[in-house]
Amino acid sequence: MEQNKENREKNVICEKEKLKLATNNKKGIKIINNLIIYIFEYILFLISVILYLLSLEGCFRSFNECSNSEKYLRKYFNLGTVLVFSSFIFGTIIMIQTVRKIRKINFFIFCIIFLIIFYYSQGTDFAHHGTYNSIIFILFSPIFALLEYFLYLFLFFCLNFDLKKLAIIALLLIYIIMLLKTELKCLKFYDGIGNIRLVNDQKLDFCYIPKPKICGKDLLSGFFDINFYRRKSCEGFNNQKKIFLKYLDQRLKKYNNFSYPRTEYWNPKKSYRGLAKLVEKGINPVIGNNSQNKEIFVSFKEGRGKIQIYLKKNKTLIQKKKKISEKYSLKFNNIYLIYIDGISRRHFIRKLIKTSKLIEKSLYTNNKKNGIYKNFNSFQFFKFHNFDGHTKGNILPIFYGNRDNSKNKISILKYFNAKGFITAAAHNSCNKEIFDWYNYKYTSFSHYDHENVALFCDPNFEDKNDQWSIKKGKCSILRKCFYDRDSFDYNFEYILQFLDAYKNERKLFRISFGDGHEATTEVIKYIDDSLHSFLKNIFEKYYDEKSALIIFSDHGAQIPGPYDILFYEEKMFEKYFGLLIFIIPKNTVNETNIFYNQQKLITLYDVHDTLLHMININKYINLNNIPIHRHSLFLKINGKRRNCKNYFKEIKYYCFCYDYNYKNISK
Repeated sequence: MEQNKENREKNVICEKEKLKLATNNKKGIKIINNLIIYIFEYILFLISVILYLLSLEGCFRSFNECSNSEKYLRKYFNLGTVLVFSSFIFGTIIMIQTVRKIRKINFFIFCIIFLIIFYYSQGTDFAHHGTYNSIIFILFSPIFALLEYFLYLFLFFCLNFDLKKLAIIALLLIYIIMLLKTELKCLKFYDGIGNIRLVNDQKLDFCYIPKPKICGKDLLSGFFDINFYRRKSCEGFNNQKKIFLKYLDQRLKKYNNFSYPRTEYWNPKKSYRGLAKLVEKGINPVIGNNSQNKEIFVSFKEGRGKIQIYLKKNKTLIQKKKKISEKYSLKFNNIYLIYIDGISRRHFIRKLIKTSKLIEKSLYTNNKKNGIYKNFNSFQFFKFHNFDGHTKGNILPIFYGNRDNSKNKISILKYFNAKGFITAAAHNSCNKEIFDWYNYKYTSFSHYDHENVALFCDPNFEDKNDQWSIKKGKCSILRKCFYDRDSFDYNFEYILQFLDAYKNERKLFRISFGDGHEATTEVIKYIDDSLHSFLKNIFEKYYDEKSALIIFSDHGAQIPGPYDILFYEEKMFEKYFGLLIFIIPKNTVNETNIFYNQQKLITLYDVHDTLLHMININKYINLNNIPIHRHSLFLKINGKRRNCKNYFKEIKYYCFCYDYNYKNISK
């Protein structure tokens, strides 16, 4: 018995020693495994950092060359691919940390290193574009980590051979693949407002517009909307007196009420972006000044500002313009121009849903019109093609009639003034014109009778020392808030006051919005409700048988962003097909011609000539300097002469209007 007891004790000791040895072996294996994982993570991290730094290579040439040259655009695409691969590798590190549940000291070190890199590589131009890269990296890394984690779980379920779970995951994958396969085929690319589509017909014209091979903006619509997480409303954003005081001479700190100057008081040679001190030439910015030009004010209470608009009816101006207007009988006495920077025809329909539905009520082809919408017709131009991807090269043709360095640049505003129009302008960017006109050779500048422009040079909206900032101003990827309201609301309010002040006068207004001028392509959607209400107000109160409204853009989205990497071809197609919509009273002109021209290759030259046609100006100062490819849209266009190859040689870099042999080449 004693011997058996002794043997049992020996066996227990032996088992304990074996267990201890096994435990030590497991600990050793675990340490080795963890060490391998640590080394693997550091190798991955090093690769990720190197790739990120490689993706920061910039372009130090001119803005146009960097943004339009095919050579540099290919380079950006390759660098974008490198950047995405860098975020993919970092996403793998996140996934490994999540699965292995290793102490997070590694991940903390990695994040600190990347934050240091982000801090020292910021910039929003072509030479220093680290801000855009860091945003893309931060967006894509967790997405890749999540996808890789799902893949890990999928493999885990497969290894466990759980048929129910495997069947559910398989069905989900099939659904996702089918969804991607249909949505990415650009099925909506030819769709317009209502039931009208772009038509490629060789019998009608020589302009064949192909679809991009892959599309994704409809599928990912809303995905990159930073505002959904950060700025759902404008309450409390961009509203501080201490920021505003950067705009003023420091001697004026004691005041709480200020007004903004008109553009004729700006001095582009002495002040950045054309804004001189308000105290120059004796212009007192205090609200107590009774100057006729003071219409926009900011009042501060406890350091918080509030914008007030008081557009003043100028009776002297009315009498002056009335004497001129009585000499001319015109079909159109009220011409309304709505310009949206950086939005394509497709993106307008995609993001401005309520506004598109409103326009659909008055479409020329709509047989179910009712109410006020029976009185006018809307037309959309499917093959409206801009000249290049930037504002200046597209706005010059519509407002000055040409885009080269000739001395023949006459502002279209002079023609309207000569016909007795009272004019108004409002745009939410800090420029005298929609672009910096004073840097362009032979371009004259004409002032509008009323204008809301200088308001948006307030540093609460745009910092003049960082005009490309993505946090506020014209390039902001956040909602463009300003004194607790959306910046575009001030323009709507100003123009409505203008229309009330001059109800019975001949008038022109141009209202401009820069909300599409940003990288995510999401911010523009926040204008939809206000633009819808504004247009409805126009149609109900200020639209008659002598009114015409044009909604247009210069180009589609062009600031570098996620879609440059994901769906570059689709972005390029949308970039060069801008927005053009005409709304005119019934039976004022030959509407069958306009309907026919909807499917023809159109440029802003044609819009310029149509505006002149509206006010009975059909002759030009020097016909020799006017290109032959210009035409009023009220007259029928010969589509068989219009294509990029033999007609639109001015479209230097990209043209997507091919002859019909393109289809054979593409095969």
